[in-house]
Amino acid sequence: MLIKHVKIENFKRFDQLDLELRSLDCLVGPNNSGKTTLLQALALFDFCAHHSLGSKNGELELKRRNISPEEFYVLPVSSPVDLWTDRKTQGKNKHKIIKITLTFQEGSPVTAAVDLNFNLFNISVECADQSQEWLHRLQEVRIAYL
Repeated sequence: MLIKHVKIENFKRFDQLDLELRSLDCLVGPNNSGKTTLLQALALFDFCAHHSLGSKNGELELKRRNISPEEFYVLPVSSPVDLWTDRKTQGKNKHKIIKITLTFQEGSPVTAAVDLNFNLFNISVECADQSQEWLHRLQEVRIAYL
């Protein structure tokens, strides 16, 4: 499925980023401008999507999951807080949630969310369309960067 829009919140250097994509885009920029961070956000979305999808009675469903730092292999960081903008997981007595929202060419937006609670990553995926057809299509999406 073709990704046509990416929205990132509270992830590493991006307090907020909205990016429209075309069928072919090239990331170009100076060092430390966010190219790798964008790719890492896409990999984090993939990790959350595949770890949130579960099967119950032969049907796919989205589940919230708690994942220890040891199991959080998608992005190697020395401390879990390294994933948050300015390394702050809270602001104004409220948790800051990392959100990565992808809008695919076919379908409605899908948001992967990551929260840090008692040194566990709480991950979830939300989407308006939770039909079996859409969840199967989401399950087939693979995003990776090298």
